[in-house]
Amino acid sequence: MMSRARNSVKRRGCPPEKCYPSFLHGFISPRRPGILVGMRVPLSFLWRVGRCLGILLQLLRYALRFRWALLLLRAVTAAQLLAIQSQLAAELNHSSGRRKGHRQFSPAFRILWVLLSRFLNGWEELVHLMKPETVKRWHTRAFRAWWRWKSKPGRKPVALEIQQPIRRLSKENPLWGAARIRDVLLLLGY
Repeated sequence: MMSRARNSVKRRGCPPEKCYPSFLHGFISPRRPGILVGMRVPLSFLWRVGRCLGILLQLLRYALRFRWALLLLRAVTAAQLLAIQSQLAAELNHSSGRRKGHRQFSPAFRILWVLLSRFLNGWEELVHLMKPETVKRWHTRAFRAWWRWKSKPGRKPVALEIQQPIRRLSKENPLWGAARIRDVLLLLGY
C-alpha cells in the first residue's frame, strides 16, 4: 500500500515540495514522501507528557486517600491499618514457609476478619489475600459454631456428692420443694 503511494508520486514526476502544501515543506521526507520527518519527536514528547500526567494523577489519588484518612475517625483508621497489617503478616508467614501453593490462614486471622467484616464499613476494599466471599463463609461457619455451642441439649450433670444429700433431704422431708432443698444445701455448704 505504501509502495503504491510512493510510486504514484514518482510516476507523476511531482517532487514532494510541489505535491504537498507549503506549510508541510520542512516536514516531508524526500525519501518517503508519505511520512512526516518530525513525527518521531512529537510522539515521544506526547508519550512523556502522558506518562507524567499518569504519575501526577496517581500522586493526586494518594494525596486524596491521605486526606480522607486524616478526616476519618481514629478507630476506623486503626481498624483499616490492622486489616492491612494482618494480611501483610499472613503473606510474610506464607512466603517464609517451605510450602508453596494454597495459603492456610490461622484461626485468629479468620476471627479478626469476621469481626472486621461485621463492624467495618467498606471492608471488601481492604481484602487482598482472599475473596470477600471467603470471609463471609468464615462468618457463617463461626456463627454456626457459636450457635451450636450455645444451644447444647440438656443441662449439666449434677455431681454424685450432691445427689446423695438431695435424695436424703427429699425422702426425710416430702413436703419440701426443689427451692427449699436448694436453700438448705446452700446453708449446709454444698
